[in-house]
Amino acid sequence: MKTQKIISIIGLRHSGTTALASALGAHPDISMMAECYTLDFLKQVGTKYIGNKIIIGSFDPTRKRLPIIGAIINRIVGLCWKGGIQKYRLFPIADFTVNELIEMSDVVIVISRIKKDILKSNRKRENIKSILFLNFRYKRWERRWNKLKFDNSWTIVVHYDRMIANPEAALKELLIRLKLSNNKIVLKRMLDGAKYNRNYKKPLTM
Repeated sequence: MKTQKIISIIGLRHSGTTALASALGAHPDISMMAECYTLDFLKQVGTKYIGNKIIIGSFDPTRKRLPIIGAIINRIVGLCWKGGIQKYRLFPIADFTVNELIEMSDVVIVISRIKKDILKSNRKRENIKSILFLNFRYKRWERRWNKLKFDNSWTIVVHYDRMIANPEAALKELLIRLKLSNNKIVLKRMLDGAKYNRNYKKPLTM
């Protein structure tokens, strides 16, 4: 029987979920996977928390079917093929909806970022020129976000701006709420965690 608690990070696309997941995953008591839509993330062992990060963007969070193109890209970028924790699946069908993941989680961390910064990051990282298209896509993301069902009793909100402005204080506050060690050595390790992420190649202090 598993004794680890489940922690889930959820946010809009380009809201900072990757940076936060990278930092939390560097904590010795947290094992974190990114955008795993199967129950394979439960195979993580040896820590107090097993985690998963889900972004709200390209698919409906109330459905289990994932976009085929997006699933293929995630397989390539995340190296999620045969032999890893996640097993290979030809057809992109999730084991759970995002609402079901929220329900099974012991702790849900919601990352919040203001709209103009999300759009700015989206435009820069995906090289999108059209402001109209960016706003159209953001409204679609918002509609999907509004379908989520959070329980405030186990939901923690992290504000991206505050996390970047003072990452050590933000992470320490989060660890206190999770009842995990937060000494200087652990915090240094977490602050460096984002350096080793494929999508966010800089520490939170930059």
